[in-house]
Order: sequence, then structure tokens, then C-alpha cells
Amino acid sequence: QRWGCGALRNLTRKKKCWKHVLDTECIKVVNRAMRMYTADIHVQQWGCAVLQSLAIDEFNRERIRELGGVEGVLRAMQEHLHDVGVQRGGCRALLNLAFTQGYG
Repeated sequence: QRWGCGALRNLTRKKKCWKHVLDTECIKVVNRAMRMYTADIHVQQWGCAVLQSLAIDEFNRERIRELGGVEGVLRAMQEHLHDVGVQRGGCRALLNLAFTQGYG
């Protein structure tokens, strides 16, 4: 799970890869991994990074919200209060998830 989340993090950094990643139900997979491996800092950090990257797009933001991504990010941040990587990734993901068209 750790390496899978890390690979998805790398792929989602480039917008041109999103279609392929999203075709694999990436958001569901990342949410599930973050729920199942709450103690694994890397899964949480890289999972937040994946959601952060995908949440740049309005459609993806809505999908992430529908699938419980916000709750997953908050859970990761609560579970790993003293890990700067999880906190940074979580804040960045929440920032992108909070963005709404028409504001900014």
C-alpha cells in the first residue's frame, strides 16, 4: 500500500497522467488505503499528496468529497499530529479541496 500510494503520488503530479490514474479508480483506492493503514505515515502522507494533486480539478474535488476524502485527510492529520509531512500534505489537500469555482 505504501509503495502504491507513492507511485500514485508521482503520477498525479502531472496533469497529463490524471486520466489514466482516474480510470483505475485512484480516489477510491487511496481512500481505502488511508482508512486501512492509519498507522503508516507514508500511506497517509502520500495519500494526502495524491488527493492534493487531483483536487486541483473541479470534477476531481467533487469526487474526492463524495468519497470521503476530506474525512480521510482529517483522520490522517489527527492520527499523526507530530509528523510534519502528514500535516503539510493534509493542509495542502484541504486547501485544494476547499476551493470552489467563482471564489479565489
